[in-house]
Amino acid sequence: MGLDKRLYIWTGLFSLLVLALIFIIQDGPRIESNILKLLPSKQYNPIVDKAFTQFSEEKGKQLFFLVETETSQADDNVSFAVQELIEILKKNQYVESAYSGISEKERRSIAKFIFDNRFYLMTEGDASKIKNGDYHSFSDLVQQQLYSPFSGEVIRLLPKDPLLFSYRYAKELKLSERNFQQDNELIFLADKEHRYYVVRAKLKESPFSRSVQKALLKEISTFEKQWDSSRIKLYRTGAMFFAAHGFESGEREVSTIGVGSIAGIFLLILWAFRSLTPLISILLTISVGVASGFAVVHTIFNEIHLITLIFGASLIGVSVDYAFHYLCSSSVNRKERIERIFVAITLGLASSVIGYLALGTAPFPGLKQMAVFCTSGLIASYVTVVLLIPCLPMNARLTPTVLTQVNALASVFRAEKAKLLFFGCLIFPIYAGFSLWKAMPEVEDIRQFQNKNQELAGEQNKIKDVVALGEVNQFFIVKGRSQELLLESLEILQQQLELWKSEGIIGGYLSLGQYLPSRKRKQRNIELYSQLMDSDALNVVVDMELMTRIESKALTESFIQQIPGRVDIESSLQDLGASAISEQWLGKIDDEFVTIVSLSSISNLSEMKDLNADILFVDKVDSVSRIFSEYKKQSLLLLLLAIGVILFTLSIRRGLRNALIVIASPVCAISIAITTLLVFGYSVSLFNVLALFLVLGVGVDYGVFLMESGDEDKETSTAVLLAALTTLLSFGLLSLSETPAIQGFGVTMLFGICSAYILASISFRFLQSEKGSSVKGDISK
Repeated sequence: MGLDKRLYIWTGLFSLLVLALIFIIQDGPRIESNILKLLPSKQYNPIVDKAFTQFSEEKGKQLFFLVETETSQADDNVSFAVQELIEILKKNQYVESAYSGISEKERRSIAKFIFDNRFYLMTEGDASKIKNGDYHSFSDLVQQQLYSPFSGEVIRLLPKDPLLFSYRYAKELKLSERNFQQDNELIFLADKEHRYYVVRAKLKESPFSRSVQKALLKEISTFEKQWDSSRIKLYRTGAMFFAAHGFESGEREVSTIGVGSIAGIFLLILWAFRSLTPLISILLTISVGVASGFAVVHTIFNEIHLITLIFGASLIGVSVDYAFHYLCSSSVNRKERIERIFVAITLGLASSVIGYLALGTAPFPGLKQMAVFCTSGLIASYVTVVLLIPCLPMNARLTPTVLTQVNALASVFRAEKAKLLFFGCLIFPIYAGFSLWKAMPEVEDIRQFQNKNQELAGEQNKIKDVVALGEVNQFFIVKGRSQELLLESLEILQQQLELWKSEGIIGGYLSLGQYLPSRKRKQRNIELYSQLMDSDALNVVVDMELMTRIESKALTESFIQQIPGRVDIESSLQDLGASAISEQWLGKIDDEFVTIVSLSSISNLSEMKDLNADILFVDKVDSVSRIFSEYKKQSLLLLLLAIGVILFTLSIRRGLRNALIVIASPVCAISIAITTLLVFGYSVSLFNVLALFLVLGVGVDYGVFLMESGDEDKETSTAVLLAALTTLLSFGLLSLSETPAIQGFGVTMLFGICSAYILASISFRFLQSEKGSSVKGDISK
């Protein structure tokens, strides 16, 4: 193929890439940072998965703020600061609502709902007193309340609820609110030293939206700067803050990897060629590869995950391999250069693509994205080297000094002692395989995949200490074929939750069952109330002149008219008007009515368990961790499959013996990397396994390039060295990541690539011993 024809074809393909990037930029690139989006959309229990998605989407939109000040400094200025924060949030276009604690409208709705249902709602303590015939204790409770500082709250209830059943029920529900006080419209909690104002907000859009994050973080930052930090301190928590930190750190890591890799490549080219002209070829190869990976993934998946970008940024270290082999060729003729290396780089590409395609067969969107990114990026880099680079007027040559230095290094690897090292390394696959098999039952910890900022985690813990926030990832899902069955299941769960609460296993909970009793529970409470009416308990209240005979008769008549009916949950929630309670209701999912029961301050997760088929405990951290563990196992099997396919492909080209020698280097390198991780106390996670795929692909490339080197073994050895160094630069920088999983990925690559390069260089001795000069003759034709 002529150079002009190559240039035309590449220009056409590049034009398609540019058009794709223009469309993506016009619509706005969608960069996802939610770790759960890496998981399959369908997992093991459809109802649980849908319920969690629906619940977490709502919970994820919530933001919590705590304004702390010293009790001695709590004045109008601090109150004004809290009110200003609320106003700032309300005015933001992405915020649906913002208020302090529970809004007054919500508070009145809850109080009215409990009062209207006072004959159906009864604390277990009151029920127990009636069952035991302890009727007169209720008048004693009323007297105690009347002489308390809060008597004004109950006087208005006496005519229609003289024994204050609704008051005690409402008070019991508020135990989890930790005795908040009110300052005008602001809710606060005070101790001897500090006062804490609580502010809640809800977003209109996803907390993972970058535009939402930027707009809110800017305004919150401005608010903090306006107020004296010595007087007030602002704590915050919510999915948006963690997502924003993850996105920002991800951007830094992508930048660090990219800039670090380019800087390293710049220095390597200057050392090898004493010229910066080859940098043009290298930058073109890298740019086209990374841009193609981004465009293809975004087009197929309609988004790209941040971790895929970080993973893909390290593609720089692999995509330059083909360009280095072209630049290091000893031929002056540009067309002849590409023809000399064509077979080697094609086999290298094929081996890498096989590895990535194997990875992409896993039913795991995260792995698929990474596989597509790397496959399309490498193919684009390969096409650029084959079609475009030979058309560029560059005749850079390796300097004799570099060739001499590389030859001296190669002679070390081809010494007799190096041969013993190669055979000695064959023990590592056995040890690594046994160690992985033994560690297989261990469960991945999903939290290692997240870059959790310690400062934000501290602020979250501070808010949890003050406000009984429900856990987002641990809760109960309750379902039923009918709403009545659902409410009955909620009451079964509530009995267990009350027991756990009394034992200190949980701090509190929020359930629809606390406000909406089943028909059976209504009937029980009506019967208990009837026993009380038949006693002289009301007469005692009349004698105390807390209500009149007329009011007593009216109350009795009102009670007689009560007929327990079935509850319609949705209409009841509208009457209740409480957003926090309404968020628990998920409606109908797959012909089942479903609700969430939130838990707070869980001290012993091991006690949490399913109560029956309709009352399921969800620990999303644990379940996702188990899914990741399963995919780690699948990925290891796919790795073995990729090794087998590559071995078969190479054996067709160069025979089984040479294929075994070539594949032995990356297999041993993989084993050395695993062994080193285990020795230094690292766990072999899913991300480490992903790194092993790259070690396999890159290691096979090195062996293939050396096997196909012919009479250019010095130049090929130099190209392999340069490729290894650039790969180490790009992937090694991942070890500086703040995210533990990505850091482990980088460490794995450091050990794996170093081992793969050394072993591939030693294996060249065995390849030569079989092929001798015959291969050189084949290549030179």
